[in-house]
Amino acid sequence: MIGVSTETAIRLLARLRQKNAIDLHHRDLTITDTEKLSRLAHHESALGE
Repeated sequence: MIGVSTETAIRLLARLRQKNAIDLHHRDLTITDTEKLSRLAHHESALGE
């Protein structure tokens, strides 16, 4: 578990999908761009989001 509400996790996954870092199909999650996902993770943590 990651310690966030379901709503927050859904919002985060939707944002990552919009930015083409991941793909969601039913219950399957695929990382489509590892470099982009890493950049987004570092950017978000630097902003405290």
